[in-house]
Amino acid sequence: RYPTIGSDLQTMSSPTVLPPAPPAKTSSPAAAASVPQAKQHSPPASASTNPQTSADNFLSQGYCVLEDVLPPSYVTSTLRPAAEASFAAAFSAMSKNGWTASSSHLSPHPRGSRHTLALGARNGFTEIVRRSSGRYEYRYATSDPPFSSPQILLNGTLLPVLSRIFKGEPYELIGRSVVLSTPGSTNQAWHVDGGHLSPTQHLPPHCLNVFLPLVDLTPSLGPTSIRPRTHLYTRDLAKQMLGAICRKELPPSVAPCVKAGGALLFDYRVLHRGLGNTGLGDRPVLVL
Repeated sequence: RYPTIGSDLQTMSSPTVLPPAPPAKTSSPAAAASVPQAKQHSPPASASTNPQTSADNFLSQGYCVLEDVLPPSYVTSTLRPAAEASFAAAFSAMSKNGWTASSSHLSPHPRGSRHTLALGARNGFTEIVRRSSGRYEYRYATSDPPFSSPQILLNGTLLPVLSRIFKGEPYELIGRSVVLSTPGSTNQAWHVDGGHLSPTQHLPPHCLNVFLPLVDLTPSLGPTSIRPRTHLYTRDLAKQMLGAICRKELPPSVAPCVKAGGALLFDYRVLHRGLGNTGLGDRPVLVL
């Protein structure tokens, strides 16, 4: 649907089927699919070392945080430099193939630098797009090592949680990218990444995001903000959200400052947004 940067570009590979961890004893799918009654809030989905607790937090709140998914030294010494190199190489390839006038994401201008890549999917490529001011998502070379390493795709901390979230059913990796927020990026609008499968009832999760920050997140770097429990109500956003707010069923938004080596998991249907980067450095996140 969108142009590719050039023939030398490494596009994303086909979906990778991940082996599920041994299924755990869980409650019935019907119980998981029901909407909890008003004011029966679960505690915030803080980091847990118990896979079942993390899965339960995810199902009830729409997200969970995992710690010690990857060694921080591996993230900072291997994954982050690879992500930075892929970002620079994508702009170099666009310039080489005549798509942009500059090989950097910022171009000089008499009134200050400007973004080289125009905003939005229509102005982007299959491999890179500028989602909002200063915020990019790119797939350039993310099917290559180290992003395809078993340390990530067969991770011993992550897979048991995913298995419990999906109730032991098989699942697959359908996307792999890096979301990079540069200094000066602004808040995104609240949004969901995908719709519900049923217009009439809440069903168990069918798709989720795994965010693996490649730096220690801080409030100034712009972590991802989540509206907990909104995955239960975005089936009919205006009507259901208004009812939930009136009934005081929704806790306030949260913005977990996950450390490098940790992970933020959230349901495709939950309201979320990337916060603006008011810091001095980039905020790269590997997304599965």
